[in-house]
Amino acid sequence: MGNSNADLQSFVSTADLSTKRYYVVMRSTTGKIAVATGATSKICGVLEDGGLATTVGCTVAKGGRRKVIAGGTVALNDRVKCDSTGRAITSSASTDHTLGFAVTASNAANQYIWVDVEIDNNDRK
Repeated sequence: MGNSNADLQSFVSTADLSTKRYYVVMRSTTGKIAVATGATSKICGVLEDGGLATTVGCTVAKGGRRKVIAGGTVALNDRVKCDSTGRAITSSASTDHTLGFAVTASNAANQYIWVDVEIDNNDRK
């Protein structure tokens, strides 16, 4: 499974995110990157690497096929959102803000899955 560098963007983080690689992230109210905190988080992408401090940049994948840490059982082709700790879980509500579609499955939390990133924050009018 491959990634495209064209889908990567650099940001500054709100905190040390060095242990949050492959977690779902959002933009904070200050425009910095933070770990996403639930189904209504305005998803920004997947953290590819995290800065050690708030003055150090981090890289976020905003598209493509990405490795993501799962928060539980996820089936192939499930639409995924994030749980309260930024891990990917199956989305079941049409109002959820979602990251994309799982192209591999997990049978437990903290396993890696691949997701085709197609962010949907329900911004359509």
